[in-house]
Amino acid sequence: MSHARQGHHRSRTLCQRLAAPAAGLGLSLALASCSVRVRPEQAGGADGKPCNGPEECPQPPNPCELAYCVDQQCQVMAAPEGQLPDESQKKGDCKQVYCDGNGQQESYPAPHDTPPDDGNACTAELCQGLEPKQVPTVAGSPCDGGMCNGAGTCGVCLPNAQKCAGNAIRRCSAEGQWADPEACAPLEPICVSARCLAIADYALGSEHGCARLANGTVRCWGSNSSGELGTGRPTPAPFGSAQAPRAIALGRRHGCAIESSGAVACWGANDFGQLGSGTYESSSSPVPTPLAGATEVAVGADFSCALGSDGAIQCWGRNERGQLGRGAARELPCLRRSPAPRRPWASPSPRRWQGNLRPWVCC
Repeated sequence: MSHARQGHHRSRTLCQRLAAPAAGLGLSLALASCSVRVRPEQAGGADGKPCNGPEECPQPPNPCELAYCVDQQCQVMAAPEGQLPDESQKKGDCKQVYCDGNGQQESYPAPHDTPPDDGNACTAELCQGLEPKQVPTVAGSPCDGGMCNGAGTCGVCLPNAQKCAGNAIRRCSAEGQWADPEACAPLEPICVSARCLAIADYALGSEHGCARLANGTVRCWGSNSSGELGTGRPTPAPFGSAQAPRAIALGRRHGCAIESSGAVACWGANDFGQLGSGTYESSSSPVPTPLAGATEVAVGADFSCALGSDGAIQCWGRNERGQLGRGAARELPCLRRSPAPRRPWASPSPRRWQGNLRPWVCC
């Protein structure tokens, strides 16, 4: 018999003799093929070692190799092709390890074999191919009383968020922390809704004032004893109208505005009917008047006038000195159309109305 055939016959004989000991060891690998013999230098010193039983043959460090005592000599063979048992798998490495039948290991993705929790509420454990990863959770996810910044860190705000701090801006850093306030620029001095805004227009009363900002919103300040700030609250706050006013005029203790729709709304003191609501009840929030399509509004001490789109002027409120231009010395808590003027305006346009109007202005 040739040397090659003798070796092949010896391998087959060895396989047959290894099958029973492998089953006795409780190995889950079926010895479907063990024709590949491991070289001595790969066997971890076990190959060729004298032995009197299988317990005297140390198992190689490679789980895809098996050592047995055959003919009083340790022999190391490649484990059959197949998946390694659970005890030989590394938990949380995103891999499932197989033996290739040649004494080598092959790894395949195991997406459910996720790495252990790292204790960070702002990361999630998952497998990306064969690599275990701790990836950041979605920005805004809750964490330890704060919110995740989207980069794996717990903070108090979302990166790039902004908020007002008085008339200054505070920005949220990439780490999720509020930076020091940055004062608004002189030409955009008012901070509203996390933006520094310019003042588009303003009006002043006796003891209060209002400013219309570039975004159409209004801020008022000063005395509020009769609700003249129009905020619905006893302290300076956003103007209470549901619509952004186009124009504002202030008197002694009340004010009126033309809303974006052209309607007129007034607020504050109303003891002379200067709000035009048809009552004498004061209001800390703007109350609508029946007037629509107004293009100009002017407010005196305790009376109000508005110019309609049709060119007619309507006035209401205090009138003991004829302020309403009607000749009757009594207040008028509702709107009445004034007669056509008997002489030209003192200026080309009633845009210059301010303060207490002379009787001829609204006559």
